[in-house]
Amino acid sequence: MNLQEVRSKILEKLLRFDFLMDGKENEEDAGPIQLIFTDGTVLEIDLVPDGESVEYKWKIKEEEKESGWFKIDLTDKKPFIQLRDMKILDYDELLFGTIEGWQESIVIAGIGFQFENGMSLIYYNAGDFAKVYINEMPPAFDGQFKLVWKNGKFQDIKTGN
Repeated sequence: MNLQEVRSKILEKLLRFDFLMDGKENEEDAGPIQLIFTDGTVLEIDLVPDGESVEYKWKIKEEEKESGWFKIDLTDKKPFIQLRDMKILDYDELLFGTIEGWQESIVIAGIGFQFENGMSLIYYNAGDFAKVYINEMPPAFDGQFKLVWKNGKFQDIKTGN
C-alpha cells in the first residue's frame, strides 16, 4: 500500500510509543506513532536514523513494538480526541531541504494529514526527535534551510514557535 491509500480512511485510534525514563514519558520525543483505522489497517510512522527523514509502513493489524517500547494511547487525550472517528481527506509530505554548495539535498521530513473536521496532524523529524503538531507547522528555518509541502497542501497552517 502507498500513502495515497490513507485518503477516506477513518481514524479509530492514535498511539505513540516511548521508552520510559524512570517510569516517566519522554515529552520531548513523540516516538513512532500508529494511526489505526476503522477498517483495521494501521499506518506506522517513524524516524529514519539520518536525523532528518521519516518513513511509513502499512500494517494489516495493530501490533506491539519490540521489547522496551511502552504504548501510549493518545486517542482520548486533548487535542487528539477531536481526530477520533474523523475521515482523512488528504495528506502531503513535508520536505526539508538544505543547500550545500552546488547541490540541493531534500528529504521527506514529515507527513501531514488533513481531517474532515478541518484539523491537521503533522508528524515531523525535528533532528533525532519526533514531534507531532496539531493545527500548526513545525518552526521555520532561516538561511539555507527550508520546509515546504511537496504538493503545496496545508499552506494555511501557521508556523509554531
